[in-house]
Amino acid sequence: MAAHGPALCLFDVDGTLTAPRQKITKDMDCFLQKLRQKIKVGVVGGSDFEKVQEQLGNDVVEKYDYVFPENGLVAYKDGKLLCKQNIQGHLGEALIQDLINYCLSYIAKIKLPKKRWVCF
Repeated sequence: MAAHGPALCLFDVDGTLTAPRQKITKDMDCFLQKLRQKIKVGVVGGSDFEKVQEQLGNDVVEKYDYVFPENGLVAYKDGKLLCKQNIQGHLGEALIQDLINYCLSYIAKIKLPKKRWVCF
């Protein structure tokens, strides 16, 4: 458990704590666990929870005070799911259908310029 204090260190997963799409190194993992003895530590990733687990370990929610996969749309605190958001749950199925239909209709009506081959 981390020391209590007013500060929190948040780290990006992919490309910061790990090489892109790779597992965390043993040295980095040890560093974060030592840091966690002094201050609360959280990790943030754009990937889904399963990918964050793959990169940081299956025990990721126990190893860090906060875990925010999916760009923070899912939040874990002290090993427990805090909240989970998604656009469908927020807007509802009917509005999502209207939005998707509007976007697809708009895209279908876009006039693209002719493509030309240029030789130099």
